[in-house]
This record gives sequence, structure tokens and C-alpha cells, in this order.
Amino acid sequence: MDINLIQTQIETDLTQINSLPALEEVRVKYLGRKGLIAELTSAIPGLPVEQRGSFGKQVNNLKNQLLEQYSKKWGFPLLTARR
Repeated sequence: MDINLIQTQIETDLTQINSLPALEEVRVKYLGRKGLIAELTSAIPGLPVEQRGSFGKQVNNLKNQLLEQYSKKWGFPLLTARR
């Protein structure tokens, strides 16, 4: 998966949120157990060793950017469940 494409998709989805149910859909789409961030994270072990660290950092940055953009738009932090 292309992280830059997902970043663009996140930005588009966040601008289109206009209700709490839509917000929940976006949260699940990206941050849910089977969301895109989880898919990216699960792909890390299959990468060559020299690519894992940088790819993991990119995924973490993507997640943090999503949380930050959400907070700016809605005025409160998006809470995520911890395992």
C-alpha cells in the first residue's frame, strides 16, 4: 500500500465528515482492528529487514497525523482503544 495515497485519502475523508456516525466510520476505517493502519502494521514483518524501521516510522507518522488532523477539525482528541 502507498502511504502517500492513504494520507491523501485520510485528508479527503476528514473534510467530508459532517456527523458523529461519519466520524465513527472514518475512525474504524483507519484505526479499527481491521483498519488500514492495522493492515500497514501487519505488513511490516514481511518487509526486508532494512526497510522495516523506516516503514514502521512512516506508519506511526501517518497515524499521528490522522489523530492531529482530527483534533484540529473537531476540537477534541480522537480516542483509540489500546490492546
